[in-house]
Amino acid sequence: FHVEAANVNGKTVVYDVKFFEGFPGSYHPDDPSYPDDPDDPYNPDEPDDSGYTDDSIYVEEPERDLYWSDVAFPARNWNSHGYYVFASGKSAAPVVTLDGVRLPARSYSIKYQIYNYSNGTYQSVGSSFPKKPGFYVCLVQGKSPYYGENWIYFEVVKASNTLKAVAKSKFLNVRYKALNKKTQTIKASKAIKVTGAKGKVTYRKVSGNKKITVSKTGKIKVKKGLKKGRTYKVKVRVTAAGNAYYKAANKTVTLKIKVK
Repeated sequence: FHVEAANVNGKTVVYDVKFFEGFPGSYHPDDPSYPDDPDDPYNPDEPDDSGYTDDSIYVEEPERDLYWSDVAFPARNWNSHGYYVFASGKSAAPVVTLDGVRLPARSYSIKYQIYNYSNGTYQSVGSSFPKKPGFYVCLVQGKSPYYGENWIYFEVVKASNTLKAVAKSKFLNVRYKALNKKTQTIKASKAIKVTGAKGKVTYRKVSGNKKITVSKTGKIKVKKGLKKGRTYKVKVRVTAAGNAYYKAANKTVTLKIKVK
């Protein structure tokens, strides 16, 4: 086998390549810039006990075992144990570097496994970034010409609830004449606009006149005894219970009930 030219420190040098038993090879200068020296013991046909001849250059094979790679996520969020943390619904692709060089995604495959707390084992959940809250391992396995595997641990936690709640109008009007005859009822949908809630929505009165009540379903009852021409403020807390992927959340809405 003969390599005609190679670049060494910015200079082109011609090499003859000799292979010796048990060694990947040694490379011998055969360039005019190396003058003949009758006293030079170098002889490419007579390697020493190490398998190399004098003035030879040994070139190592590049590392291809992913066990020696570095696997990381571009995210910068960690939990108290030092593991990466992602909110449910978010995702990230691992970055794999080997000998300081980032490998293209085609060089490896990715599998995710979730930790089973009941028996202390990991269970495969496929190749897509998981959304379900839990503790995971991202397993990176080399594809030809790479081999071996490496891994990184991370956690998926519940995302913040997207609950929003505001008063639907500046005032809720109650007619004094009707109020004097019987309790007046205002539906939650008429009083408060709720959007983005994750999980069951409930209501609770935080403050306000005792003659105004709010049920868990948001139904507002105004009892007789309130004065005509007055405006009464009532604060209502709206709660979204959350679910398997979202945390619970609450918003407080101030309603103004005018007795006309």
